Amino acid sequence: MAKERKPMKKEKPIQADIEVTEALARGYCYKKNENKVLDADLIKAMAKEIIPMLEEIENATREECRGAINVDMHSTIKKLENEVERLRVQLAGCGVAAQGYAKGKNDCKKGGYGWSASFQDVKDLYKKYISALKGRKV
Repeated sequence: MAKERKPMKKEKPIQADIEVTEALARGYCYKKNENKVLDADLIKAMAKEIIPMLEEIENATREECRGAINVDMHSTIKKLENEVERLRVQLAGCGVAAQGYAKGKNDCKKGGYGWSASFQDVKDLYKKYISALKGRKV
């Protein structure tokens, strides 16, 4: 025999209770059941069995969603941390290029981890600066 759910106080029916009870009562409207006598006590007992199961499913679903959100957030945070690190390297590369050291092993080619359009602009500007200095007499 199934355990009955015991309310702490007089429970006010929640929307789920009402919806489940109404759905069970609608079962009497099916052609196959239309000649059966409605048993309100049976409907209430079935609702008391079904509602806790629905609440468990809802809680489990919420936990699964929280877990998925946490995984997704963790993944997003990791991607952002990686992007911040790459931007730091690119910014440092601009400093290297501004000092004229973006040559040989310190150079970075387009598409490389440390390359950025700003890095290329600084490299190009440094070349112009050197060219201008060479044309100037001291």
